[in-house]
Amino acid sequence: MLSLFEGSLGFRDTFRYVEEALGAGLWSWDLKTDAMEWSHGMFKLFGLQPDAVSPHFDMFAGMIHPDDRLPAGEVRRAVSAMQLHRTFRIIWRNGRVRWVHNKSEALLGPDGKATRAVGVMRDITADRLALREFEVSDARLQALTTAVGAYVWTANMDGSAIAVKNWNELRADRTDVAQGATWIDFVHPDDRDAAINAWSDARARCAPCEIEHRLLQSDGSYRWQLSRAVPVKSADGKVEEYVGVTLDIHATKVMPPMTDVERRLTGAQIRAARGILRWSVRNLADQAKISAATVRRLEESDGASKDDAIKPISHALGAAGVTFFAAVTGKPGVSPR
Repeated sequence: MLSLFEGSLGFRDTFRYVEEALGAGLWSWDLKTDAMEWSHGMFKLFGLQPDAVSPHFDMFAGMIHPDDRLPAGEVRRAVSAMQLHRTFRIIWRNGRVRWVHNKSEALLGPDGKATRAVGVMRDITADRLALREFEVSDARLQALTTAVGAYVWTANMDGSAIAVKNWNELRADRTDVAQGATWIDFVHPDDRDAAINAWSDARARCAPCEIEHRLLQSDGSYRWQLSRAVPVKSADGKVEEYVGVTLDIHATKVMPPMTDVERRLTGAQIRAARGILRWSVRNLADQAKISAATVRRLEESDGASKDDAIKPISHALGAAGVTFFAAVTGKPGVSPR
């Protein structure tokens, strides 16, 4: 056996050093008397001074968190079945809670029945706290991406695999995913070449990527999306993967028709509508039952007008087959119906 220290107590000091370095302890449990033997590390694991108490199973079980305790009968059945690998909490006498992981096995007597159990226990509190912090951060990210209706995804550097974190929450049907469809299969056919070229170019340069494209929805329609991705680099500067987010920008790409409440037409919209209908100023004035001078004044105005004459103008143009679009971003629009 390797001894890290010299002298007659070298092996004992080596054993103690290993226990301290790993935050571990060894134990032995006599199944007939319930007496236990603990190593120095076990006492430290339970916040006790070595040899200050005589280890006993009842004392050991009493320090396990109430929510993690097993009935005594179940513990003994687990020992007999050699299934004593567990993670649970213990409570020190000062109220401090620690997470531990136990691995053990049963030793059988001549009759084949378990007479003693031995095991090693390790403090994993730091690991559990780190995991909890990760779970909280992950939950916050999940809530945020769901709230804004975004897809969060990761991709291999070669672009062969893209995993969408919250696909199930944002899409009602998943049959197409189960059939092995890839990300490009959900992009509108007219946008696929541009998306593939932009994605390939970004990976070749190890640079961020930004793509506007239409994405297939669960009802068979397409909506405009903005996908952005940035490379994730290792300590040596090598790109290991990409992390991206896909946001719905449909409202900024496709302007909704104006409602009666929203109709505050610009001069440019009125001129464009007349052009679509091939109306003169006099034609519009006659249809809207207003003066030609009013039409010319409104057509020369900048921005959306709140003039009372806008209502009869919009109604006249709408009745003739013109649709006006609200300006979500950028300029408002107009088109033939």
